[in-house]
Amino acid sequence: FANQNTKEKEFWFRKLTGKTWRNAFPFHNREVDASGQLNSFQEFSLPSTVFSLLWAQAGKSDYKIHVILMAGIQLLLHQYTGNNHVTVVTPIYKPKIQGKFINTVLPICLGINNTMTFRHLLKESAAALKEAAAHRNYPVDIILEKLDMNPVRGYSLFDVALVIENIHNKHHLYPIIPRINFCFLRGTNGIDARVEYDSTLYEESFIYEMLEDFIRLLGRVLQGLDEPVYRMTVIPEGSHI
Repeated sequence: FANQNTKEKEFWFRKLTGKTWRNAFPFHNREVDASGQLNSFQEFSLPSTVFSLLWAQAGKSDYKIHVILMAGIQLLLHQYTGNNHVTVVTPIYKPKIQGKFINTVLPICLGINNTMTFRHLLKESAAALKEAAAHRNYPVDIILEKLDMNPVRGYSLFDVALVIENIHNKHHLYPIIPRINFCFLRGTNGIDARVEYDSTLYEESFIYEMLEDFIRLLGRVLQGLDEPVYRMTVIPEGSHI
């Protein structure tokens, strides 16, 4: 067990050391302290055309939906920040047997460059999810402590989260408290979704615009899987944080 613990510790330290802190959608108010709470939310739904594309590409699998939405959010974060390495946290999959777990949060780190296609990005995102799950038994809060991951200028490495409620328990994000959490629930004929966010950092109008960008981006990439992602940008040049 000790040897396995050492391997997993080395994996996460190698994966996370040196990663950029600006791993967040731009804050509206940088002069206040974050509330440490997801105290507001905005509900939304995917248009039927986008859901049909998503459902077909996922082969009617919630696990593949997770991969696609993860890649879409990571690409959106890349476009908003200009960062070539982005991290989104997600819970472990719902366990078959309930119990107490060493760790329930997976940081999914992905390198993105503009020559990649979305199909390539999907493969990279799936591989990153599989790799993270294979090294899940090391507590994220200890990683934060040992790497001295205090927020820089209000930003932290784990500011953005993704939960698919069909396959995740949202409370498994603890002890991470993201600044923005994308939550999706797939139903028979569509996906109900909401973004939970810290209203001390984000205005409602920004969240609404960001969601419009996300829906537009998701529709574009699902129709152009083999197009370079730079052709799919939804963010005006010069608008990065």
